Amino acid sequence: MTTERKIRSSFRNVKRDIASLREQVSRLMEQQEEIAKAVFCEECECEPVVKRSSKKKRR
Repeated sequence: MTTERKIRSSFRNVKRDIASLREQVSRLMEQQEEIAKAVFCEECECEPVVKRSSKKKRR
């Protein structure tokens, strides 16, 4: 493989990796928003906006 082809291949891989990381960041930001809504307000101890799902009991 020529040097130019190696560079082009590496560039494509980097672009793919960047796109993948952007998707991951987007998903994490959505999760962060959901978690923030579910956290109790420390000052007034109000109920969370989003109900927490009950954890299944382990057997």
